[in-house]
Amino acid sequence: MITNIILLVLIIIVFYLILKSVKDRFQNVLCSHEYSGNDRDECIKDCIDTKKNDPACSDEVCRVNCIKKSICNNKEYETCDFNKCNWTVDENMCEVPKTTYYTNDEDNISFRKNLKVVNISEEENSSVSKPTKFKTNLTMMRLNGINSFVHIPDFYSKNTMLSFFFDFKDMPTLTSIPLISTVYWNVNLERKKTENYFSLIIKSSKNGNIAFSDAHYPLEIQAGFLYSFGLIINRETNTAIVLVYNLMNEENDINNKGLKINNFIYSETPSILLGTNIKRTKYLQGRLGEIKITREISDISILKRNSFIFSEEDIMASLKGEVIKKESIIEETPPSRINFVGKKINSTLKLFWSPPEIGYKSIMYYLIIIKDTTNKKNYTLIQKNNNCLECSYKLNNLELKTNYKIGITSINNIGICEEIDYIDVNLDSSTNVPQGNGLGQDVELANDEITNKVYCNPNGSYSIGKNCDEMATEDIKSNLSSTEYRIILNKLNNQRIIDAAVDFKILL
Repeated sequence: MITNIILLVLIIIVFYLILKSVKDRFQNVLCSHEYSGNDRDECIKDCIDTKKNDPACSDEVCRVNCIKKSICNNKEYETCDFNKCNWTVDENMCEVPKTTYYTNDEDNISFRKNLKVVNISEEENSSVSKPTKFKTNLTMMRLNGINSFVHIPDFYSKNTMLSFFFDFKDMPTLTSIPLISTVYWNVNLERKKTENYFSLIIKSSKNGNIAFSDAHYPLEIQAGFLYSFGLIINRETNTAIVLVYNLMNEENDINNKGLKINNFIYSETPSILLGTNIKRTKYLQGRLGEIKITREISDISILKRNSFIFSEEDIMASLKGEVIKKESIIEETPPSRINFVGKKINSTLKLFWSPPEIGYKSIMYYLIIIKDTTNKKNYTLIQKNNNCLECSYKLNNLELKTNYKIGITSINNIGICEEIDYIDVNLDSSTNVPQGNGLGQDVELANDEITNKVYCNPNGSYSIGKNCDEMATEDIKSNLSSTEYRIILNKLNNQRIIDAAVDFKILL
């Protein structure tokens, strides 16, 4: 009884605190006392006198709201504090930031027409000819490094897609260069100690409450190079994706997934400054161009399109997981050895592997080599590379009570990897279904009463028999055309396969 009373009291207290919190927030929103001056005391007196019968505008609420108004109202652009205020181009004034944020570009106000360039003249605009294969020229705005920047006011967005091109000049005294600045997050170039390059770092700038740890983009940023920058902030998932390409690097990877930042909870963005910090005390000396921005939810394919590095066909193919012109990527060596594991599921063996560490960019085919040491026969399965990061293949036709050595290698545009590890496999005839194998219902039953099996050949013919000796002559099975696998077969015959046997026994 006493326990129930205590529990009830606790519930009432929690419910009261929740109601009080909601009430306080509701009152703060309702208290919208208008005041156009910048005298805090006058604002407070006017607020209390005119709203004394309005419970939403208590003395404390009036005081808090008037502090904001006194900081923002009647300020010129140069003295407008973007940490606490916002500049509206439509009203041409410094104002207390709005509390409403939008997800569509056409809501409230068109921020696109309000792009504000500060101390950048048309004469300072320059053109970069043929910066990429799919863009003939870029118009770049030159920032002189002294009170020169680009401002996107009136943004008030929940989601953000921002992309542009940039380059910069370096000086020995520079340790940090502002690239993007907002009230809640920013992007800086910070010099790597004792090195001549910078790291691109995305930071949370929420005062007193860090939303996420500093995120470093895995690319060396150097002065004198032209870069494509892209950022997507998604409020629904509280994530951000950053994608940067060096346009002077001819081997940019279309399959790059960018840098993903989780727990990006401060996504609301009232306005954005490019090329300066939020206080306008540090500046970028360099160029900015092709600035694109939207409130709409975007995906990484938009950033790749805005980089003008890849064709539309390649971008669409990459979204489908297809191989993107691997033959055009230059490698210096064949692929390195592939590490893999096998998992037995009764009479089925499933193989799992990752791309090799060396030569993976131009992998065209994976080769699964099966050595039937009992019947002295070898088989090779050839599979096109589909850009898998966690690759797998299921072998369904292994004979029971037969010794196999199974290995995996790959081919790129230089040649085949000759270093191959093998695992020893021998499947028994047990009909017991393994439990907890992690592969759901992907289980096949087998028993000795099955005497005849059908083997399908690549040319469409088939054979019936109990073991390999009774079946057709050995063929290469593949998902390729006959012409394709003949080419690969010639490569195999011209290469020397080195067996690097490893004792890896599949438990039966």
